[in-house]
Amino acid sequence: MAKSANFQLQPQNAPFWTKPTAAFPVQTAIAHCGFLYSREANTQLTPLFYVLTASRLLKVQWWTDTEVRFLEGNLQWTTIEAFEERDREQTSRFGFNLRRGDWGCDFYVVGKGELDGWLEKLGEVAILGNIQEDYEIQGEIGRGGQSVVYLGRFRANGMKVAIKSYEKRQLAESKQRGDSLRSEIDILRFLSHPSLAKLHRVYESDLTIDLVMDFYDGIPLSKALYQPFTETESFKFMLNLLDILDFLSDKHIVHRDIKPENIILTDRADRANFKLIDFGLAKWYEGVDLCDGSGSPGYYAPEILKKRTHGPKVDIYAAGVLFYTLLEGVNPFHSPTIAETIRRNLENDINFDSSVWRGVSPTVISAIRVMTNLNPDERMNAHDLHTWLLRISGLKPVHKKLFPRRLSAQLDTITLRVGNSSSRERRSSYRDKSADK
Repeated sequence: MAKSANFQLQPQNAPFWTKPTAAFPVQTAIAHCGFLYSREANTQLTPLFYVLTASRLLKVQWWTDTEVRFLEGNLQWTTIEAFEERDREQTSRFGFNLRRGDWGCDFYVVGKGELDGWLEKLGEVAILGNIQEDYEIQGEIGRGGQSVVYLGRFRANGMKVAIKSYEKRQLAESKQRGDSLRSEIDILRFLSHPSLAKLHRVYESDLTIDLVMDFYDGIPLSKALYQPFTETESFKFMLNLLDILDFLSDKHIVHRDIKPENIILTDRADRANFKLIDFGLAKWYEGVDLCDGSGSPGYYAPEILKKRTHGPKVDIYAAGVLFYTLLEGVNPFHSPTIAETIRRNLENDINFDSSVWRGVSPTVISAIRVMTNLNPDERMNAHDLHTWLLRISGLKPVHKKLFPRRLSAQLDTITLRVGNSSSRERRSSYRDKSADK
């Protein structure tokens, strides 16, 4: 098999363990914790307590009632590979290897159950290999400019997933593509919101980078616009969208590609329920001037088309265009050619002359005008818009909150039977192979 080694997610010569910048986070959101055994410092397997957070592996070196000494391991772009060893008596010992740049280490656990527990959570942070071991690829369900989306089935429990696959050969041809993919993975792993697609796993093989995402048995909004939304439907829809944009703004993230094709309706009886997908153009904007031309014709904010710096207000503009489109059934800049669409988009050529708008309240038209103002400084932010639309619509707010787990663990000692191993089988997945029987 030919290799495409010119592109890889993992950086070279990147350190793993670093000294912490703060005290031990006794109260912090965690994914997993427990004792692991390794030979990092010497030839003997040494047990230490480890804490897995959203992006870090904390190695607790020692502790007292008043002080905890630990190191932080940066799991971003770290690869993980599970293995099983057998000693002369054919007794199995389980573990996993972590590798980042030139650094690598084997970690051992007390049994298969412990291994699966660690790997299930590490798989949400690190990079896995050999997706075919964990998922059955069942066919193509979508295609974009840089990726192909497949329907997949998790072998362990049959759960359907969407697998977004990138060819490394194409990524190697463009630094921008590679940087965009890393940014997309970084952002998706950081986000957790009921209306956003969840990234479950990332796999890297010789030829592809594969993102395992939630699969939604719904339809794109673009295919539901044959029947324009009612005013009440559009209010509900926009309140949900502005809730998402307010959430993203709090995280200093701008989506930059709000459009019907990137919105999946998940409830055929209620078109206001949806998932926002495709963060391929999303960026962190805190302390950074965004200036590249990202978006889609008909939904570009004017500052992008004018090649000016931009921020979260570009999503507000696109949402305003979408507000119009929900009620009219067609984009306000729709034209026979892309060039003409972009020209009208740049001129902000929005009119409300059709019969549809005679039955729409003036406050809706005012909201669309505010959201699509040529001057981004005069567009309201997502939070203020949400408050305003909620008031004028008379609808009740819907609160969507997530509560992270909190660490409150006792550091207890456990033992591991250690012997001389004579054989070692490595596997990149963490599924229980007995699930296939």
